[in-house]
Amino acid sequence: MARQQQHRVLVDALQQLPIDYQVALELHYFEGLQLTEIANVLERPLGTIKSLLSRGRELLREQLQQLATSEELLTSIVGELDRWMTTLPDLAHGEPT
Repeated sequence: MARQQQHRVLVDALQQLPIDYQVALELHYFEGLQLTEIANVLERPLGTIKSLLSRGRELLREQLQQLATSEELLTSIVGELDRWMTTLPDLAHGEPT
C-alpha cells in the first residue's frame, strides 16, 4: 500500500510540472534517452536539455513537498527519486519493480 501511495504522489507531482519539463524528464527516465538524444528529438540545444532536466527535478521535488502527506512519505520518494522515475513506466503497466 505504501508503494502505491508513493507512486500516486510521484505521478501527481510529475503531471503538475510544465509540459517542457515533463517531456524532458519522461524521455530521460522512462525512455532511457541520453542528453544528446533528447536534444535531437526535441530539436533543442544540449544546454537547454540539461537545464530542463535540472530545473525539472527541482520543480518535481517542490511538488512532492506539497503533495506528500507525511515527512516519511516525502523522504521515501525523494531519497530514491531516480529509481522511482525509472520504474514509473513499469508501474503504469502493472509490472512489478
